[in-house]
Amino acid sequence: MRKKDYEAAFAHFKNAGEGIASGAPATADTRRAAEDGIKIAGTRLAEQRVTEGYYASAVQILQE
Repeated sequence: MRKKDYEAAFAHFKNAGEGIASGAPATADTRRAAEDGIKIAGTRLAEQRVTEGYYASAVQILQE
């Protein structure tokens, strides 16, 4: 996210979160980190979309 490519970061964290089994104690910290990344990247991507005038896209991102 340092490059401010929030779209790529959001996709990366979403893919990671979907690939990690939920409920497994061994991967709980990793899954939590992926979920936190999804929240941060998603929020920043939505903010970026709003500044670009893509309000519907911003809402959709926040609902995912």
